[in-house]
Amino acid sequence: MNHLLRLIYIMELEKKKDVTTIRRELVRSSRGVSKWKIDGKSANEGNVKDLVEKEMNIQIGNLCTFLPQEKVGEFSAFDDVGLLRETE
Repeated sequence: MNHLLRLIYIMELEKKKDVTTIRRELVRSSRGVSKWKIDGKSANEGNVKDLVEKEMNIQIGNLCTFLPQEKVGEFSAFDDVGLLRETE
């Protein structure tokens, strides 16, 4: 059985033709510690949250932000168990 040792994901956020790249690396051997980069420069989780929430005006704590508008009403009606089931 293969076990995940490292996970890297990259997001590109576009605002008025400017593209910002956020990179997160999780390494299992470092007990889940994340390494963040914004446009190739070292950052921390707080820097990323500030960028996304304040500069990009994206509410990362609000899952409905990431849903197509026609699904928001349906999603907001779920209880905690339903939310977990639908987001797995």
